[in-house]
Amino acid sequence: MLNAIKFHFLNRNKQKEKDDKDKFTNAKRAAIVLKHISQCVDSAVIDFVFDLIRDYVTNEDSIIRESVYLAFGSILQTIYSTSVKGIIEVALPTLIGSLTDKSIDVSSSVAWVIRKITQYHTDCLINLNNNNPALLEEFVLAIIKNLSSNKRVVYQLIDCFNNIMDNTKTFFEEAHPGASLPSCILSKYYSEIISSLITIAYKKESYDPENNIALAALYAVNNLVDSCPLDCVDFIHEYFSSIVTALDNTSCNEFFMEENEKKYYYQENLSAIINSYLIRERVVLNKEQCLYLYGIVEKIFKERNAVYQSGLLLCSKIVIFVYRNYIESFEEILQNYCNYLFIGVSKWEESGTCSIALGIVTDFIRELDEYFEKYLNEMFPKIYSIGKV
Repeated sequence: MLNAIKFHFLNRNKQKEKDDKDKFTNAKRAAIVLKHISQCVDSAVIDFVFDLIRDYVTNEDSIIRESVYLAFGSILQTIYSTSVKGIIEVALPTLIGSLTDKSIDVSSSVAWVIRKITQYHTDCLINLNNNNPALLEEFVLAIIKNLSSNKRVVYQLIDCFNNIMDNTKTFFEEAHPGASLPSCILSKYYSEIISSLITIAYKKESYDPENNIALAALYAVNNLVDSCPLDCVDFIHEYFSSIVTALDNTSCNEFFMEENEKKYYYQENLSAIINSYLIRERVVLNKEQCLYLYGIVEKIFKERNAVYQSGLLLCSKIVIFVYRNYIESFEEILQNYCNYLFIGVSKWEESGTCSIALGIVTDFIRELDEYFEKYLNEMFPKIYSIGKV
């Protein structure tokens, strides 16, 4: 079986692959088979891939180099993770160098391998922080630097930050329930990463409905804010006002022209990022800032003649924050917001929006008690009607 897989990796028909519209080549089929084999047979498959890397990673033929990385990426989810981790540290310098391979197919395959390493072997990278910090730094900086690379490369690399933060957070919470993450292997680069991602999000070529790098970048920023370790809180503070301004400017920014769908996507994601700041208490707002931010989202509601999910969530957090800290301004903002919340509850045909609105109603019942009672009486018939649909 392994010999057959090797044959398909090393004997590829360039013209046939070029003519294949779906790009699902025999080499990719072989990679899938290799992936499944690595999860159910002995560790010989790891040695097989290691031999491929050793013998062919510097081959002059780019299609062979691509095959090597297809093979490497295919075994990263193996049950023999200890064996794979030994390969990863040895292979990292080669992966870093190959990110700039002159062949886009090779560099994008390398980016795919790196993404899978961050997905399944973040612990290996964390160990590097102690055992080989220079290599870890080279690795992280290579990812940041190549965020200006080809779209296929960038899309894979952006997700590396999500994987590292999600896994690091999980590892820490399992070991220290209830505690806040003090630091992580990305801490040193946090500001540079966020700055690079925001730059990517506003490149005209980044927005593509089918392969949307812009939204992937904004999602990663949101994740970095949400998972921010304690030693990076000051770094993310400096971006809050610019993100609020960016949301405010979506109505008039020439970047969006007449593309409403594009504008709506940015409004959703920018609102989600701001919401993460508030949920995790990354910033503390005074009363004027609360009302200003609420006004921005309300303006968007009016322009769209509709509510949107992250906007509803963001405003609900502002309402609760005002209730807890600026009670003198609470009644007015609650009355205003409940008009939009009622719209959200009424959107039963839009399950996502309706679900978010119902969740907010539940939060308000717990948090606001008698202040919310009269508005709940108005909403209850609509909520009851949803249950009958």
